[in-house]
Amino acid sequence: MVLAGTAAAPHILEHRSLELWDPEVPDSRQPYHAGLGLEPGHADPIVKCACDAARAKAAAERPELADTIRAMYLRDMRKRAADLAASDGAAAELLQHDDVRLTRRHYRTTAAKLKPVR
Repeated sequence: MVLAGTAAAPHILEHRSLELWDPEVPDSRQPYHAGLGLEPGHADPIVKCACDAARAKAAAERPELADTIRAMYLRDMRKRAADLAASDGAAAELLQHDDVRLTRRHYRTTAAKLKPVR
């Protein structure tokens, strides 16, 4: 699914099956995991290469959408990955943030689950 617009008001541009990773570049399946645990200076080129490979593979599969796909910025995947992380700290580590407050403010959007009192 290719979306446009804002997070509050998205609209669907395309809805079809599309490979967003290249088997020739294993890190392209989960680009941000490829950089996990590395220093930012070492992780950035790996993540960029993986994201570029994912875009190129998708553009090759759907030539009519190639320009749109190449123009995509994959940062929205970071927000989703942060929401799937077990905790704010785990999300901050995944996104390589030094300050967990940055992660909470800009990337963690899922409401915390509360425990019932009774």
